[in-house]
Amino acid sequence: MTTERVAHVVVAAGGLGTRAASWSQFLPKEFYPVQGRPGIAHLLDEIAAVGPARAAIVYHPYYETFVRWARLTLSAGAQYRYRTLARQPVAIRSAWADLDVIFVRQRGDYADITSVLNGAATLHPPGDLYLAFADNLYPAAPPMPMLAAAAADTVTVLARPFDLDAAAHRGVIICPDTTVSGRPIMTSLIEKPTRDQAVLLLDRYGHNGLRLMEGRARLTQDFVEHLRSEPPTGPIHEPKLSLALASYSRKRRVEILTTTAPVIDLGTTEADSRLDPSHCG
Repeated sequence: MTTERVAHVVVAAGGLGTRAASWSQFLPKEFYPVQGRPGIAHLLDEIAAVGPARAAIVYHPYYETFVRWARLTLSAGAQYRYRTLARQPVAIRSAWADLDVIFVRQRGDYADITSVLNGAATLHPPGDLYLAFADNLYPAAPPMPMLAAAAADTVTVLARPFDLDAAAHRGVIICPDTTVSGRPIMTSLIEKPTRDQAVLLLDRYGHNGLRLMEGRARLTQDFVEHLRSEPPTGPIHEPKLSLALASYSRKRRVEILTTTAPVIDLGTTEADSRLDPSHCG
């Protein structure tokens, strides 16, 4: 793989799955089965669809023993070894043949910003850095190839149309302006507003001027430097990447890629195998 062609991806998987604590103390939520396969396998399929890639999976130290096994099963040639031992037909070429998976032990307090910085320090990407939250899956319309087609050197985040009922649990992006291509531009963000606040935002900006933050992004080196240099915002125990993006958008352009695809949230016990037709745009 030549450095110029390789996509560099940070997979944020440093949490303990406290929303699904009944089983996450035994199994990292990223390995929760979806359609008969671990969730992380679906995410790796999405990353591999971009082309040659290096994926740094940033994990919580609590799962260290589990990760030793995962390193084996997700490494290059692992499927070949398994099929050989199981006396099953061996595929000529794996879908992950051009995917280099690296596990990175989280350093520092848990936060999505911590995952980005830990992953960036390991990958040393020469250009843009992709970010995927491991507990969000989009099997009907994987967004990573869409992000790969977005403009280089421009921060691009995935979002979905505004929904009043979901706003209290999400980052609400304010994006009343668009680029010349018609893609919305972030001007600010409100993290998990109350319902009254969300109603006021809807009255002021309308549905077309608002989006809900999703679990994928394409980040620039300039933004990573912004994370390193700017003091964290939000609760000190878990500085939010969404608020860092809002801060960055005040001086640099942040574009919005909108998806209507259903998302499977592995952080809940409702992860399922829905595959409704949908698209990104």
